[in-house]
Amino acid sequence: MKLLSLNLENFQGIKSLEITSDGSDIEVRGDNATGKTTIGNAITWLLYDKPLDGGKNFSPKTLNGNGEEVHNLTHGVTAIFTDGAQQLKLKKEFMEIWTKKRGSSKSTFSGHTTEYYLNDIPVKAGEYAKRIEQICTPEMAKVLTNPFYFPIDLKWTDRRELLLTVCGDVTDEQVIASNDELAPLMGIINSENGRITIDDYLKISKASMTKINEELKSIPSRIDEATKAKPDVAGIFPNTFEKEIAEHEAVIAELEKQKLNLENGKVDDALIEKKKEINNRLIQKSTEYAQLQNKEASEQADALMKSAELVRNAEIALTNQRKKVLEIESTIAYKRGQQVKLSEKYRTIAAQQWDGERVCPTCGQELQPEKIEEAKAAFNLSKSKQLDAINKEGSENCSKAILEKLVDDLKLEEANLIKAGDGLKELQQAHQAALGLVKDPIPFSNTTMGKALQSELDEITNKINAPDADIAPQIAKLNSEISEIKAKVSGLNDKLSDYKTAEKQELRIAELKLQEESLAAEYEKLEANVFLCEQFIKAKVSMLTESINNRFKNVRFKLFEDQINGGLKECCEVLVPCAEGLIPFGTANNAGKINAGIEIIDALSKHWGVEMPLIVDNAESVTQLLETELQVIKLIVDEKYKELQINGGTEEWQQIA
Repeated sequence: MKLLSLNLENFQGIKSLEITSDGSDIEVRGDNATGKTTIGNAITWLLYDKPLDGGKNFSPKTLNGNGEEVHNLTHGVTAIFTDGAQQLKLKKEFMEIWTKKRGSSKSTFSGHTTEYYLNDIPVKAGEYAKRIEQICTPEMAKVLTNPFYFPIDLKWTDRRELLLTVCGDVTDEQVIASNDELAPLMGIINSENGRITIDDYLKISKASMTKINEELKSIPSRIDEATKAKPDVAGIFPNTFEKEIAEHEAVIAELEKQKLNLENGKVDDALIEKKKEINNRLIQKSTEYAQLQNKEASEQADALMKSAELVRNAEIALTNQRKKVLEIESTIAYKRGQQVKLSEKYRTIAAQQWDGERVCPTCGQELQPEKIEEAKAAFNLSKSKQLDAINKEGSENCSKAILEKLVDDLKLEEANLIKAGDGLKELQQAHQAALGLVKDPIPFSNTTMGKALQSELDEITNKINAPDADIAPQIAKLNSEISEIKAKVSGLNDKLSDYKTAEKQELRIAELKLQEESLAAEYEKLEANVFLCEQFIKAKVSMLTESINNRFKNVRFKLFEDQINGGLKECCEVLVPCAEGLIPFGTANNAGKINAGIEIIDALSKHWGVEMPLIVDNAESVTQLLETELQVIKLIVDEKYKELQINGGTEEWQQIA
């Protein structure tokens, strides 16, 4: 759409102004405050109810020398545009509303009203806006009429979205296909649980890594706790100590015999015999109890060792099974990537059409039909062979049957992985249950039988000692020696108990270390995948930026910013060329900004298929305006002209005093 004529009436200080054009560029010159920007404001107000700079609270009303509004004026703009093969006349009038209140002879100002016309026909605001939107939406009009709107006024998110709409986004599959090292990501984004984005996978993985890292940090303290709970077993030798206990018990038996001999010489033989019997029973039951406890402790230790070994073997089997699953997943992702590449290659070749020469390059005469047909046939044969070769390569390396077989294998191995994991959990639970059953043995003297036998022995001993007080000192000495040796036996038993406790803690430490290795392996796997995702993002950034920048000759766009933590942050900044390279739009000189804005408008205008008059304010700052097929309205500050000069001559116009 191009401007053919523009008429202003009482618009922002201009009482009347008429500009005519055949649709070609318009050049407006004048000193400051002569009304150049007002012309731009009039066009944009007519199209989308905003001034050229998009400012709020805009009013077309005229102010007097004191800055007060001039009342009772009709402020209007009329323009004729070409709309394809037709002409479209737009007109807007902004007026004050004056009303008389009942009982008053004077009218009072009560507001404003706007009237709209299409081809001189009065219409409502909605119909007026709808007709303009058939040509161009208000947002499009803002972008296409003002070189500064897209780079500055438009939000960066909207700029980015608009560029992606114009230039096209890059799919995850295209990015992965661009680099064989990224092939494993295909299996990640297309999992059996449904499609997942790289961003979502990164969030999930990093959350998992944080959780695993917290667990890994806690394990050393738990190992330290188990280590501190392990008694010092330096100098404890179980076999030697058990032998010493047996020797001490033999000495005790001998001392008991000596004591018994003393007692036999003075007391009733029946009591002596009974004491001997009870003492033998006490020794026998104590020995049997000790043997039973040793056997149970040995069996428990063996069971715990075997249980721990089963857990370790199951963890190794689970790790190996997980590697199998990962290998098949990687193979599937790679072959799917091959499928994508071969499909794109097949479509590219299949779309090729013969476009050979029909005229002899030597004589300039048109080639004979049979020669043309021969060239076409040769082209088609070559094309057919290439397509057959692609089909053959796909059939041999990445056919549907091959992928289905791999998927079946993957399901089988994943089922095995689940089975292995369940088996490991069962073994771990069984091992924990076995640990819970381990208890310190109760000394025989504290058992019901031990207490009963000892009580019976004490009772008959008292009876034996009572009749003859003269042997009492000898028996007391023997009892003292027996007590001393029993104390040694008790000490040795305590040390053996410490040794068993230390063994239990060693098993716990071994379990924690196995858990630490498993978590570390899982963390390394996630870390490797996160690295791949970061490489993917960098590749996508490069492809996306290149795709968009290739659509523009001079202007470039910065779509991502590097973060301190190594990540990337989305943005959309216009970069303008200069002698030193590229600089942000905001720091470029006015000429660079204007030409950059024109280049962007040119591209967007072609993409939308919409032309609008391009208004360049302060155009005097540009010595060489960028060439464009759009109609350009240049507003130039020129102090030589105290009145507006339009297209090299002064149009009829009048400024309101």
